[in-house]
Amino acid sequence: MPSPYIITHHRTHYLRLRVPTDLAPLVGTHLTRTLGTQDRREALAAAATLAGAAPGWWRVLRATAMATLRGIPLSDLTPDDLTRWAREDRAALTADMDTLTPEDRRRLRDRLAALCAAGSAEVREGRLRLEVLRVTTEIHAAGRERGMLQALEAFGRGAGGASVSAPPAHQPEADSRRALPMSRLAPDYYADRALGESSRTSHDQAIRDFEAMAGAKGIGSITPADVARYADWLRQRPGRGGRESASVATITKSLGHIRAVLKWAAESKGILDASPGARVRPPREARITRGSPKRLPFETHTLAQIFGSPLYTGCQRGRHAEPGPCIAPADRRYFFLTMLLTGARTEELPGATLKELDGGIVCLDLTETAKKTAAGARLVPILPALRRTGFLAWARERLASGGVLFRGEGCPSDWAQWSGRYLGALGVTDQLHTPYSLRHNFRIMLREANLNSDVANKVFGHEGEGAGRHYARVLLTAKEAAVVIREVKPPMDLSHLYVRGA
Repeated sequence: MPSPYIITHHRTHYLRLRVPTDLAPLVGTHLTRTLGTQDRREALAAAATLAGAAPGWWRVLRATAMATLRGIPLSDLTPDDLTRWAREDRAALTADMDTLTPEDRRRLRDRLAALCAAGSAEVREGRLRLEVLRVTTEIHAAGRERGMLQALEAFGRGAGGASVSAPPAHQPEADSRRALPMSRLAPDYYADRALGESSRTSHDQAIRDFEAMAGAKGIGSITPADVARYADWLRQRPGRGGRESASVATITKSLGHIRAVLKWAAESKGILDASPGARVRPPREARITRGSPKRLPFETHTLAQIFGSPLYTGCQRGRHAEPGPCIAPADRRYFFLTMLLTGARTEELPGATLKELDGGIVCLDLTETAKKTAAGARLVPILPALRRTGFLAWARERLASGGVLFRGEGCPSDWAQWSGRYLGALGVTDQLHTPYSLRHNFRIMLREANLNSDVANKVFGHEGEGAGRHYARVLLTAKEAAVVIREVKPPMDLSHLYVRGA
């Protein structure tokens, strides 16, 4: 029999509850949360638990909203205040909700997400207890069937009636470090792992978020339910740049930091008997699968927005997305241009060099930095449009000084983060359009040039299909590079970026 508050999507069951009318402007008309199971009976039990807890969630949200509107601490509200809201002041306070700032609304949504995560953790703990009980019952029954218990009882009677019991479980020596919170142990972890500054900053943020969600309890008191609740909290937390949720990479990285510290405490230091995060994985919705949506190429108007942005027309010092009188560093101006006109990935550009073929044809050399596929090592001719921006003169001067082309941000991951943040600052926040989309634009440029498929695959770094697919591993020849330079055209007019005499 169908349940009015359970829906099914891709064989997984979800809880769907109607939000009270006075709270709908804050969190939406319905609340939908995964029940984490494809079993109908488990879903019914979990939904009943969460639906029973929902009235308490609404009370907490109302109290938080009332305290925010009145500008008083939440602890100062009395039961009479909440009763008066429900009976008398609800309409007036509901009308006042329009005055809440976006930050206030975000905090209310975060509070609801934390309440839902706590409810989901209770459901998982209940399932774990049932599973332990089931396994224990099966073991006991199997032992009886084999006569093991009867033999032990007979042995006990033969030993003068003394009862036979299992040896006491090993009790680890008390370790004072078990009472320390994770943040107090983090410096020792960083020293053991020799982590860099950026990695430490990322770990510190994850630990602060975890302790804000679970409390700054001793590391010995952290349970698998705490780690699982943190994973749920990450999935439900709003993302950067106006995104509704955090990216897959952010969720996986933050949860990985917590699991790594707990594993170190258990396996390297012996502070814990076992890591409570060993079996916790990112929520199912946050895992990368082959069915994930593919990145899309940028539309022409978005390309015009990027290459007409302050990065190329003048920006503020240190704030490249804001119009101003300053000229952005050359490596940052060339980063997006090089991605568009060579199809290089963000992680390939920082270590790229130049290579000159017969006839004076210059190519971007990605033979050492392209590691994603066997065909990734490749040479990409410098197209006339990129040459006219002054790229070639800048690149030769950069390499002659003993460095690499794109070294300003320190490492490939830093460049990926910077380029993503810059697009977000321009308002390009769609998760299907990222810096990698420029590579898709380059693929379209190759297709529209009607190149031989083997040549196109050599330039793009794909093996392709058909009988000629293995030739993609052979580097581009000077004759083929000349064809690419002659036929491949940029997807938009870039003449405003050309340098005189280049």
